[in-house]
Amino acid sequence: MKKVLFIVGLFLFTSVSGQVKTKEEVIELYKSLYASSELSKMPWVEGTGCSPGSLPDHIYKKVENRINFFRVVNGLSEIKVDPTYNKEAQAAAYWCFANNTLSHAPGKSTKCFSEAAYTGCNTSCLGFSDYKWYPNTAFISGFMMDFGESNYYIGHRRCILSTTLETVSYGATATTESLIVMKGMYKTVPDKPEYVAYPWHGYVPVDLIYPKWSFSIPRSNDVDFSKAKVKMTDGDGNDIAVKMYDQYSYQDPTLVWQAKGMYDPKELEYAENKLEEKGYLNKKITVKITGVVVNGKTKNYEYFVEPLKID
Repeated sequence: MKKVLFIVGLFLFTSVSGQVKTKEEVIELYKSLYASSELSKMPWVEGTGCSPGSLPDHIYKKVENRINFFRVVNGLSEIKVDPTYNKEAQAAAYWCFANNTLSHAPGKSTKCFSEAAYTGCNTSCLGFSDYKWYPNTAFISGFMMDFGESNYYIGHRRCILSTTLETVSYGATATTESLIVMKGMYKTVPDKPEYVAYPWHGYVPVDLIYPKWSFSIPRSNDVDFSKAKVKMTDGDGNDIAVKMYDQYSYQDPTLVWQAKGMYDPKELEYAENKLEEKGYLNKKITVKITGVVVNGKTKNYEYFVEPLKID
């Protein structure tokens, strides 16, 4: 993989040019994988009593497409839905629906408890879906957004972008979804990009840029982010304020921060995206990360994110 070196001040920055897809490639992937998996509502066939109901078969292909969009643009391998655990995922989604809560360890005294629901909740990414008010994040994408301060460690995004993820299983109701990921992880790392960023290095649909940004290095490496610093600048060279989060060791080692300067408090509170109105379209946002220790050596990274509008 070809590397391009940048001398900036006192730092030597490394950027992986092979990760960057052209604007045309991103647009094509967006249309063929992401847009093709859009839903106006979840076509859940509700059961009776505590039956978790079912999903039509075509939903599982949409799950694959949506997840694979986020993975392919980052140079990761595509995943498949493993039907083996879809019943457990469906039971988990229904338990969350019946109890109007999310938990990875549902109690036996709760509504519609079952061993399948417990196993599903215990191995899943769990989330609420709101197709009326938040349709853009109602299906899978909410896991990538990881909204709220309590999700500072972006555990759902880490799973979806894990370099060891091979398969997922899925279940959903009208307002909840369950994505089983823990049973679909490799024991080794088949994908070994130098790093995995979100938003990724290159051209990114503006509606998929969320306040929390992240930078991961495959867990086959010994990584220390304790002294890492992040600097962001907009297309005019102005600094963008960032809020660093405490790190949480899970999946691939990951640095997480909030691009605080790009959003006002109301946008952060209500998950609004006004980057287009603020003039970020078609302008490169530069990210510089310094002080990352990888396998005993200090490394620095630089990459760009250019928001684009896809009609």
